[in-house]
Formats: sequence, structure tokens, C-alpha cells
Amino acid sequence: EFFKLEVKNLPKNFGFGDFKKFLTGLNLKYVKIKSPNNGLFAFVTFVNEEARDEAQKSLNNSKYKNRPLQ
Repeated sequence: EFFKLEVKNLPKNFGFGDFKKFLTGLNLKYVKIKSPNNGLFAFVTFVNEEARDEAQKSLNNSKYKNRPLQ
């Protein structure tokens, strides 16, 4: 779990299925998603450093359910 990224500003009670589809739609190569109970953030683990850096650029410029991601 070395290539982890924290995604902030998620809506409360977001669905994992929808969030996975969102990440797949951005062509991101993630391995797993973790979120604490009732958290407004999630940890997304990636295959390698290049995939993580690419995801960071993509996620900083995108919105999920009308909320800008950080």
C-alpha cells in the first residue's frame, strides 16, 4: 500500500459502486478503495507511482456529485 492517495470532499454516504464507476470512467488503474465509517474522504490505492500521479492530476480537476475533489 505504498501508492495511496487520499481523496477528500466526498459526499456524506457516498456509494462505493458509484465511486468505482467514476474512477473507472476516468481510466484510473486503482487496486482498492478504503473509507472510514461516515467519512467524507477515502483512500485509493494504485498499482504504481505513475498511476497515482496521473490520478492526482485527474482528480484535482474533477467533480463527484457536484463536489470538487481534493
